[in-house]
Amino acid sequence: MIAHRVTPKHVNHERETSLVKAKKLSRKEKAELTKKRLYASAQDAFAQYGFESASVARITSSAEVSVGAFYNYFETRESLLAEVVRGLGLELRRSVAAAIPKDSNFFVREKISFKQYFIFLKKHPHYIRILSESEIFLPDAYNELVEHILEGYRSVLRTASRKGEIRPLRGNEVDGVALFLMAARHYYGQYFLSLCDANGQLPNYVVDMYLRFIQGGLSR
Repeated sequence: MIAHRVTPKHVNHERETSLVKAKKLSRKEKAELTKKRLYASAQDAFAQYGFESASVARITSSAEVSVGAFYNYFETRESLLAEVVRGLGLELRRSVAAAIPKDSNFFVREKISFKQYFIFLKKHPHYIRILSESEIFLPDAYNELVEHILEGYRSVLRTASRKGEIRPLRGNEVDGVALFLMAARHYYGQYFLSLCDANGQLPNYVVDMYLRFIQGGLSR
């Protein structure tokens, strides 16, 4: 796997302190703020050190929260890191869905979602490492995330096949194509992320290469 330098995503504590001083927060608001800090710190620790070394002590130290207070918000370290995996998967799906125009055909959707995937990776360059680590150490969260992605592809492929936007797909071929596309995107992300600009925009030739690949296999 290609390693990427991780930019810390934890909340700026000086900014938080100013916010607290400027506005007297309720107990609930303070709790939500603390939980967000723990979540962001866990994401950084998971990305930088891997699952086994993303200890509660390391997470709480970065978040400036006591170890004892950690357990007021999360039952275990594993439950927090599983929440990180699910949260990143949800953020990815939402960012892709928001970028795709309504009623666009399959190949337009695929082009936009492919480009959006790299924009997401630029924002979260640790995502692929977290995904790989979670497959080993958090299989339930990993399988849940993969199933969500797979079900999304199933729906898109079945609709596109029914509308005649792609060639007919029958039976297990829907899952076969979906898994093929998921794998291609995963490894493209590993290999080509370094070619993106600061905004996560890929060179056109990489996008065209991917589209020629799927058009060759799915065009009518």
